[in-house]
Amino acid sequence: MKMSSINNPNLPKGKELMMKKTLKIIADISIILFGLFFIASKFSDVEIFDNEDIRHSLVIIYLISNLLYSRMELKDKNQKIKELEYKIQSFSSNP
Repeated sequence: MKMSSINNPNLPKGKELMMKKTLKIIADISIILFGLFFIASKFSDVEIFDNEDIRHSLVIIYLISNLLYSRMELKDKNQKIKELEYKIQSFSSNP
């Protein structure tokens, strides 16, 4: 019995991996930009760095993309656990 993708059976594995990498990159870039904007706002008087809306938006982007990434990662791990449980059951049922 071949286990299909729990996350989305219609989504090929390659596209799912690409989506996970993209979400991780988006999360990393947004949190780095937040840090840069925060530090720059302390040392610079440039108006764009003092804009809290941009910093709040970057944090929200980080949270959403990290949440989606974590959900996909959890589903992949659950799928792997189910595959291993199935292999254990099939191994133990065959003497």
